[in-house]
Amino acid sequence: MKQPQKHRYLLQHFVGWEVETEANAFNPEVVEFMDFRGEQHHEARFMYVLPFSARKALVEYTLFSEVPLAKAEYEAAIREYLATALGINNYRIVAEEVGAIPMTDHPLPAQAGKHIINLGTRGGRAKPSTGYAFKRIQQQSARLVEALASTGRPPADPTGDKWQFRLFDTLLLDIMQRRGKPPGTSSGSFSSATLWSASSAFWTKPPPGLITCG
Repeated sequence: MKQPQKHRYLLQHFVGWEVETEANAFNPEVVEFMDFRGEQHHEARFMYVLPFSARKALVEYTLFSEVPLAKAEYEAAIREYLATALGINNYRIVAEEVGAIPMTDHPLPAQAGKHIINLGTRGGRAKPSTGYAFKRIQQQSARLVEALASTGRPPADPTGDKWQFRLFDTLLLDIMQRRGKPPGTSSGSFSSATLWSASSAFWTKPPPGLITCG
Protein backbone atom coordinates (compact mmCIF):
# COMPACT_ATOMS: atom_id res chain seq x y z
CA MET A 1 0.00 0.00 0.00
CA LYS A 2 1.31 3.46 -0.91
CA GLN A 3 2.43 5.81 1.86
CA PRO A 4 2.82 9.22 0.13
CA GLN A 5 3.45 10.96 3.44
CA LYS A 6 6.67 8.93 3.80
CA HIS A 7 7.75 7.88 0.29
CA ARG A 8 7.91 9.11 -3.29
CA TYR A 9 6.18 7.50 -6.26
CA LEU A 10 6.96 8.23 -9.90
CA LEU A 11 6.84 6.29 -13.15
CA GLN A 12 9.38 6.13 -15.92
CA HIS A 13 7.06 5.76 -18.90
CA PHE A 14 7.89 5.67 -22.58
CA VAL A 15 7.00 4.93 -26.16
CA GLY A 16 9.70 3.94 -28.61
CA TRP A 17 9.70 3.46 -32.37
CA GLU A 18 12.15 1.31 -34.26
CA VAL A 19 12.43 3.20 -37.54
CA GLU A 20 14.05 2.51 -40.89
CA THR A 21 15.08 5.29 -43.28
CA GLU A 22 15.68 5.27 -47.03
CA ALA A 23 19.04 7.04 -46.72
CA ASN A 24 21.78 6.97 -44.08
CA ALA A 25 20.52 8.99 -41.11
CA PHE A 26 22.18 7.59 -37.97
CA ASN A 27 25.71 7.14 -36.70
CA PRO A 28 25.85 3.51 -35.52
CA GLU A 29 28.92 4.37 -33.40
CA VAL A 30 27.08 6.93 -31.26
CA VAL A 31 24.15 6.48 -28.87
CA GLU A 32 22.19 9.57 -27.87
CA PHE A 33 21.55 8.40 -24.37
CA MET A 34 19.46 11.20 -22.86
CA ASP A 35 18.58 14.25 -24.92
CA PHE A 36 16.97 16.80 -22.59
CA ARG A 37 16.84 19.61 -25.16
CA GLY A 38 13.09 19.41 -25.71
CA GLU A 39 10.34 21.06 -23.67
CA GLN A 40 10.33 19.69 -20.12
CA HIS A 41 6.85 20.86 -19.03
CA HIS A 42 8.10 20.88 -15.42
CA GLU A 43 8.98 17.18 -15.69
CA ALA A 44 12.06 15.21 -16.68
CA ARG A 45 11.55 14.40 -20.39
CA PHE A 46 14.16 13.11 -22.80
CA MET A 47 14.80 11.16 -25.99
CA TYR A 48 16.90 8.07 -26.62
CA VAL A 49 18.38 7.31 -30.03
CA LEU A 50 19.87 3.80 -30.17
CA PRO A 51 21.17 3.08 -33.70
CA PHE A 52 21.40 -0.47 -35.05
CA SER A 53 22.82 0.73 -38.38
CA ALA A 54 23.06 3.90 -40.44
CA ARG A 55 19.44 3.41 -41.52
CA LYS A 56 17.80 1.82 -38.50
CA ALA A 57 17.42 2.99 -34.90
CA LEU A 58 15.21 2.94 -31.84
CA VAL A 59 13.95 6.45 -31.09
CA GLU A 60 12.22 6.63 -27.73
CA TYR A 61 10.44 9.34 -25.76
CA THR A 62 10.75 8.90 -21.99
CA LEU A 63 9.31 10.82 -19.04
CA PHE A 64 9.63 10.73 -15.27
CA SER A 65 6.26 11.73 -13.80
CA GLU A 66 3.38 10.46 -11.72
CA VAL A 67 0.90 9.92 -14.55
CA PRO A 68 1.43 8.55 -18.10
CA LEU A 69 0.46 10.59 -21.15
CA ALA A 70 -2.05 9.74 -23.82
CA LYS A 71 -0.25 7.59 -26.41
CA ALA A 72 -0.76 10.22 -29.10
CA GLU A 73 1.38 12.68 -27.10
CA TYR A 74 4.41 10.37 -27.09
CA GLU A 75 3.97 9.75 -30.80
CA ALA A 76 3.71 13.46 -31.57
CA ALA A 77 6.92 14.12 -29.62
CA ILE A 78 8.78 11.37 -31.51
CA ARG A 79 7.60 12.69 -34.89
CA GLU A 80 8.71 16.21 -33.98
CA TYR A 81 12.10 15.00 -32.76
CA LEU A 82 12.70 12.96 -35.89
CA ALA A 83 11.85 15.94 -38.07
CA THR A 84 13.46 18.82 -36.17
CA ALA A 85 16.37 17.33 -34.20
CA LEU A 86 17.37 14.59 -36.64
CA GLY A 87 16.09 16.03 -39.92
CA ILE A 88 14.31 12.78 -40.79
CA ASN A 89 10.94 12.97 -42.54
CA ASN A 90 10.91 9.78 -44.60
CA TYR A 91 10.93 6.68 -42.44
CA ARG A 92 9.05 3.49 -41.74
CA ILE A 93 8.04 2.28 -38.27
CA VAL A 94 8.97 -1.41 -38.08
CA ALA A 95 8.42 -2.01 -34.35
CA GLU A 96 7.12 -0.26 -31.25
CA GLU A 97 7.64 -0.60 -27.51
CA VAL A 98 5.49 0.86 -24.75
CA GLY A 99 6.09 0.59 -21.04
CA ALA A 100 6.20 2.03 -17.55
CA ILE A 101 8.71 1.32 -14.77
CA PRO A 102 7.98 2.17 -11.11
CA MET A 103 10.39 4.64 -9.50
CA THR A 104 9.93 4.73 -5.75
CA ASP A 105 11.87 4.76 -2.50
CA HIS A 106 9.10 2.72 -0.87
CA PRO A 107 10.89 -0.32 0.64
CA LEU A 108 10.07 -3.53 -1.20
CA PRO A 109 10.37 -6.91 0.55
CA ALA A 110 13.53 -8.84 -0.26
CA GLN A 111 11.72 -12.12 0.48
CA ALA A 112 8.20 -13.44 -0.14
CA GLY A 113 8.61 -16.32 2.30
CA LYS A 114 11.20 -18.37 4.14
CA HIS A 115 12.40 -20.03 0.94
CA ILE A 116 11.42 -17.40 -1.64
CA ILE A 117 13.68 -14.47 -2.53
CA ASN A 118 12.23 -11.70 -4.68
CA LEU A 119 14.19 -10.70 -7.78
CA GLY A 120 13.79 -7.96 -10.39
CA THR A 121 11.29 -5.16 -9.89
CA ARG A 122 9.42 -7.13 -7.20
CA GLY A 123 12.64 -7.30 -5.20
CA GLY A 124 13.43 -3.60 -5.57
CA ARG A 125 16.11 -4.08 -8.24
CA ALA A 126 14.80 -1.25 -10.42
CA LYS A 127 16.93 1.63 -9.20
CA PRO A 128 14.50 4.17 -7.68
CA SER A 129 15.97 7.27 -9.34
CA THR A 130 16.64 5.83 -12.82
CA GLY A 131 14.50 2.71 -13.31
CA TYR A 132 17.56 0.74 -14.43
CA ALA A 133 17.48 -2.84 -13.22
CA PHE A 134 19.60 -5.18 -15.38
CA LYS A 135 22.98 -4.65 -13.68
CA ARG A 136 21.44 -4.70 -10.20
CA ILE A 137 19.65 -7.98 -10.98
CA GLN A 138 22.95 -9.51 -12.13
CA GLN A 139 24.73 -8.28 -8.99
CA GLN A 140 22.06 -9.68 -6.69
CA SER A 141 22.00 -13.00 -8.56
CA ALA A 142 25.80 -13.31 -8.22
CA ARG A 143 25.53 -12.48 -4.50
CA LEU A 144 22.93 -15.20 -3.98
CA VAL A 145 24.89 -17.79 -5.96
CA GLU A 146 28.11 -17.04 -4.07
CA ALA A 147 26.39 -17.38 -0.69
CA LEU A 148 24.56 -20.58 -1.63
CA ALA A 149 27.74 -22.13 -3.04
CA SER A 150 29.84 -21.27 0.01
CA THR A 151 27.37 -21.71 2.89
CA GLY A 152 24.35 -23.53 1.47
CA ARG A 153 22.15 -20.62 2.56
CA PRO A 154 21.19 -17.28 1.03
CA PRO A 155 22.90 -14.21 2.50
CA ALA A 156 21.27 -12.53 5.48
CA ASP A 157 21.05 -9.37 3.38
CA PRO A 158 19.93 -10.53 -0.10
CA THR A 159 20.64 -7.18 -1.84
CA GLY A 160 23.68 -5.65 -0.16
CA ASP A 161 22.29 -2.16 -0.85
CA LYS A 162 24.13 0.67 0.91
CA TRP A 163 22.21 3.28 2.89
CA GLN A 164 23.94 6.27 1.29
CA PHE A 165 22.81 5.28 -2.20
CA ARG A 166 19.23 4.84 -1.00
CA LEU A 167 19.52 8.38 0.40
CA PHE A 168 20.73 9.74 -2.95
CA ASP A 169 17.84 8.01 -4.70
CA THR A 170 15.38 9.58 -2.28
CA LEU A 171 16.89 13.04 -2.79
CA LEU A 172 16.66 12.78 -6.57
CA LEU A 173 13.13 11.39 -6.49
CA ASP A 174 12.13 14.21 -4.18
CA ILE A 175 13.58 16.81 -6.56
CA MET A 176 11.74 15.31 -9.52
CA GLN A 177 8.45 14.88 -7.69
CA ARG A 178 8.48 18.37 -6.17
CA ARG A 179 9.94 20.35 -9.04
CA GLY A 180 9.55 18.13 -12.09
CA LYS A 181 12.94 19.09 -13.52
CA PRO A 182 15.96 16.95 -14.51
CA PRO A 183 18.41 16.55 -11.62
CA GLY A 184 22.01 17.62 -11.99
CA THR A 185 23.13 14.04 -12.42
CA SER A 186 21.77 10.54 -12.65
CA SER A 187 22.19 8.42 -9.55
CA GLY A 188 22.90 5.52 -11.87
CA SER A 189 26.50 6.52 -11.17
CA PHE A 190 25.89 6.13 -7.43
CA SER A 191 25.97 2.35 -7.16
CA SER A 192 29.53 1.42 -6.32
CA ALA A 193 31.32 4.74 -5.72
CA THR A 194 32.76 5.82 -2.40
CA LEU A 195 30.56 8.02 -0.25
CA TRP A 196 32.90 11.00 -0.75
CA SER A 197 33.15 10.70 -4.54
CA ALA A 198 29.41 10.12 -4.92
CA SER A 199 28.62 13.11 -2.71
CA SER A 200 30.99 15.31 -4.70
CA ALA A 201 29.43 14.23 -7.99
CA PHE A 202 25.92 14.76 -6.64
CA TRP A 203 26.55 18.38 -5.68
CA THR A 204 28.89 19.53 -8.48
CA LYS A 205 27.71 18.07 -11.79
CA PRO A 206 25.95 20.55 -14.11
CA PRO A 207 22.48 19.80 -15.51
CA PRO A 208 22.57 17.64 -18.64
CA GLY A 209 21.48 18.78 -22.07
CA LEU A 210 22.54 15.99 -24.39
CA ILE A 211 24.29 12.88 -23.10
CA THR A 212 25.91 10.74 -25.77
CA CYS A 213 27.93 7.55 -25.76
CA GLY A 214 30.24 6.61 -28.59
